[in-house]
Amino acid sequence: MEVFKIRSLYLSNNPLLVISEKICNLNHLESIVLENTKITELPKCMGSLPNLNWINISGTQLTEFPAEILNAPKLETIHARGLKLKNYNEIKDICEKKNITFYYD
Repeated sequence: MEVFKIRSLYLSNNPLLVISEKICNLNHLESIVLENTKITELPKCMGSLPNLNWINISGTQLTEFPAEILNAPKLETIHARGLKLKNYNEIKDICEKKNITFYYD
């Protein structure tokens, strides 16, 4: 039985360092905002979130974006401004193929 029906998770400007894989139990999650946190990685299992459509990771400490997350079936938009992603070209190409808007500068 699922207890949580959280649709949006707004954690911006938090001293957050880690996102637990337990986030992948939030099957109703549609959007997550992690802007200006200190996280350095995202759980790959986020790609299995059936309703996830919007992610904001701008201003985080991420250096690589897990390509597995792009498998989230409803994912439409990723905000990743101010990041230096090592796998930027790979992520950009996959986003273009899947028609996912990828904001990056």
